[in-house]
Amino acid sequence: MNIQIAVSLLLTALFLVAAAYNSLIFIRARRGDPTPSVIPILGGIFGAVGLWHWPYHDLSVWAWAPLLLDYGCAHYVAAGTIQEVRRAWRFRESNCFARLVGGSSEKNVEIRLYKGGRMLLDETFRNPQKFGSFSSSGKWTASDSGSGYILSIWGAAISIEERAGQWAIEHESGWFRKELRLSPMILAAVTEKGLARRMA
Repeated sequence: MNIQIAVSLLLTALFLVAAAYNSLIFIRARRGDPTPSVIPILGGIFGAVGLWHWPYHDLSVWAWAPLLLDYGCAHYVAAGTIQEVRRAWRFRESNCFARLVGGSSEKNVEIRLYKGGRMLLDETFRNPQKFGSFSSSGKWTASDSGSGYILSIWGAAISIEERAGQWAIEHESGWFRKELRLSPMILAAVTEKGLARRMA
């Protein structure tokens, strides 16, 4: 019991220090003064665990409060929640107008193009020990020819063009790992609801 009290008090004290520090940073930032970074997440977590484990009073029902009271925690939780909601809305199924797939002896590739110039790229490698799966979002624009797209993802630029119902990689540069290159793979359209320039 004494150890539980000590741990609970220690965690609560760490929460109070982090919350006070982050509050000062918030006030200074509102004034326009230069500020260091906040202590992210930890203060709220320490406070929540400290209240959850307090043995004498039923403080566990208030364990959520430090997560909202600590600016360093609430700020990141709110920003993360907003980001995930935006991502879910942006990449919803009804927004996808083209899904291109391809494969080689080393990996399978899927590219999904969404309205508003957004895209998702998934690469699943057959030998995960050599290179794990790669998934990331990027942007697309219509190519000058009007029959293809230019994809921008993680600093890489990929130009794809449609030829007789298939999609060929015309140009590709900028990958930080050669394993991520798509060429000379040919992509096939599984779903296509019109050209990008009509859907943007």
